[in-house]
Amino acid sequence: FTYLHGCTFYGSVDIDWQWSYLYDCRFIGSQVIARNQDGWLKFIRCSFEGPVDTAAVAFPGTTDAIWFEDCVFRNCDVAIAVGKPTSDGLRVHRSRFEDVADAAIVSDEARWPYTWPPNQSMRLEVVDSHFSDCGTAVKWGALRPEPAYLARDTVSGTTGPALVLIGSC
Repeated sequence: FTYLHGCTFYGSVDIDWQWSYLYDCRFIGSQVIARNQDGWLKFIRCSFEGPVDTAAVAFPGTTDAIWFEDCVFRNCDVAIAVGKPTSDGLRVHRSRFEDVADAAIVSDEARWPYTWPPNQSMRLEVVDSHFSDCGTAVKWGALRPEPAYLARDTVSGTTGPALVLIGSC
């Protein structure tokens, strides 16, 4: 297990860990590349502050999710972009997305064509999260049916559609 608590990062960060927690960390003007092989990777009470094109690029492992809990994303073009399909996917709970120019959460095979094997997709779970002044809250693409679970989320002030599901979600 790896634990990081209260760290501040400037510039790009590449995390390739499993069974790890990052608590109360700040990523300022940073793009975070988050990878996990098998074993979850959790960001808890972290803030991702721009300006930055994409705040977090998630490459979940084969069987375990990357989690963002109680996190804040602001002043970026994309908050979370998912770079490959897995069985467990991306979990976002109680997080806030503010001033995101494009999509707050995006996973479409057109954006990441080199990482999406044929006939694979990923589970998405977004619960109790708030989206304000975003282009789109969630833009999710799936090549085969996978669960997309969104519950008790609040979306306000989008410049485009609040939710875009592409393919067989």
